[in-house]
Amino acid sequence: MAYRVLITGASSGIGRGLAVALARGNHLLIHGQNVARLQETAHQCVGAVEVRQSHGDLTQGHNSLLAEFAQLQSGGPLIVVMNAGVFFPQPLADQPATSIDQTVRLNLLAPIQLTHAVWPTLCESGGKLILISSIAAHESYIGSSVYGASKAGLSHFGRTLALEAPAHVGVHVFEPGPIDTPLWQRQSFRPDGMRSVEDLVQEVLSEIAYS
Repeated sequence: MAYRVLITGASSGIGRGLAVALARGNHLLIHGQNVARLQETAHQCVGAVEVRQSHGDLTQGHNSLLAEFAQLQSGGPLIVVMNAGVFFPQPLADQPATSIDQTVRLNLLAPIQLTHAVWPTLCESGGKLILISSIAAHESYIGSSVYGASKAGLSHFGRTLALEAPAHVGVHVFEPGPIDTPLWQRQSFRPDGMRSVEDLVQEVLSEIAYS
């Protein structure tokens, strides 16, 4: 059975890893802001029935993404992965208002709004909703007050939605610790014991395969 797969934040890291892993035999729509890197992801999605790409800033709306979503082959169940996010590791006193706004909008508001938009189709067709949250949703770290709050909200949203979902819709919330992605290459420090993208991808695949 072919799935219709929608993945945000698919330009690199976790999103790219999941796109490649979920591509074979499925209809795939990948979204990201960096056009060149998103094209690289598309080239790696071997065996997909089709790969569509959508570009843009989810904090500014998702109409273009939904338009592409509507073009996916209809009829099959869905896999929807909310992965796009940002992290500005700064104490609140050092955070500009713009980074606070971007963090809350991209990490929390955008996935809620996008889920709300695709929820009727997901409930009709069946499938799985995957929310990539963070260990910061329940562990506190200096410099992660805003980021952690946004991820805590996302985790709560997913856990509550799981109670509301019909039996043929699975809602999965993942709260990994630091993952070795390009996000950390832009920071001034690297945490010890980071997991690989491949490790998290296998965890996600194992979880959704048995539910």
